[in-house]
Amino acid sequence: MSSPESSPDREGKPAATPLDAEREQLRKAGYTDAEVSQILIARASQQPAAAAGQGVMSNVLSSLLAVASHARMLIPTFRKDVVTIFDGTATASARAGATASLTVKAVVVVVLAYAAWQEWQQHIIYATETAASQARLMEIERRAQGHRQNDLLPPPCPTGQTRGVLGCE
Repeated sequence: MSSPESSPDREGKPAATPLDAEREQLRKAGYTDAEVSQILIARASQQPAAAAGQGVMSNVLSSLLAVASHARMLIPTFRKDVVTIFDGTATASARAGATASLTVKAVVVVVLAYAAWQEWQQHIIYATETAASQARLMEIERRAQGHRQNDLLPPPCPTGQTRGVLGCE
């Protein structure tokens, strides 16, 4: 007994996927190929939005953790630089070097913090507004599609009249 994958009519064709099985079920349910394609595209376009939530959160958290990690590593050197800057016995070149070092470290932490804040704003704060805007747009498109489908056929003629070129006669 041979399996469907090894039957002669399947030779040279790729193995069936879950998508093929779903497509076949929709066809058996009476949907046309165009409707099946639209259904599958609609389903596929909805999946990334649901999956993006967790990935976005991990990206934002990883950025925040990176900033915290850099800042934590730099705290002991911040202290050393501040002590050197205010040490009256330190040479002028040591003070200048400590000031430059402290400035560069502070700029790095501020830039990383700003980037993490921007990512937070974009992916967390504005994500709900973006999702709401997309939902409104989809609703408008759905309504427009419904109107277009309704406008394709004129309203039926009253009983006893037939549709002519200029309307009901």
